[in-house]
Amino acid sequence: MIILISIIHERLAMTITLRQLEIFEKVAGGRHVTKAGEQLFITQSAVSMAIAEVEKFADAPLFERRGRRLLLNDRGLGFCLRRRTCCGKSAR
Repeated sequence: MIILISIIHERLAMTITLRQLEIFEKVAGGRHVTKAGEQLFITQSAVSMAIAEVEKFADAPLFERRGRRLLLNDRGLGFCLRRRTCCGKSAR
């Protein structure tokens, strides 16, 4: 079963899956796409595609790219905190 979270944004319906949010949180916590993929048993390219979709949903970059590391920017940190509040997860 896939659960979708939807938002209407400038007359476009956009959806994001809980799996994409899980991937986002794993990358946000670990700062590496490859490590997140290994922990979630998915490929690096699948992680990258999920992050791209989450950023498209947010309508802004959520990470600052530094070489192979991804660091949450201010908007990404806000998105992460709202995601945890909305989905009932406590901040770690």
